Amino acid sequence: MTWSKNNLAHRRTFLTLRILNQTKKQFDAAATQEMSQLAFTVPGDSATMRRDKARSLASTMHNVFVDAFKTDLESGVTKTAAINSMVDVLVVETATVEQLADSADVSYEFLGEEL
Repeated sequence: MTWSKNNLAHRRTFLTLRILNQTKKQFDAAATQEMSQLAFTVPGDSATMRRDKARSLASTMHNVFVDAFKTDLESGVTKTAAINSMVDVLVVETATVEQLADSADVSYEFLGEEL
């Protein structure tokens, strides 16, 4: 998928990362920002610590999606599966914000999204 302001998953993921002070980049530049550049990442963290921090961030992102943006989970997707999908991207240092947003798009039905 191409990074676009017209894609609600991209916009909502970007806004959520901004709200949570994970990125200071503007929308267009955020697409290629790597997970290692987000605020939750601390050089030298163990893999376990990184996964724990990623799980905490993904859980908070889920809450923002659901509570602030009134986003529903896609049919058949559980909260745990949605969070785990984001964690799997967040722990890959070279994964991008665009990849994180694409992961969210698979799990969440963003309000106004065309089916």
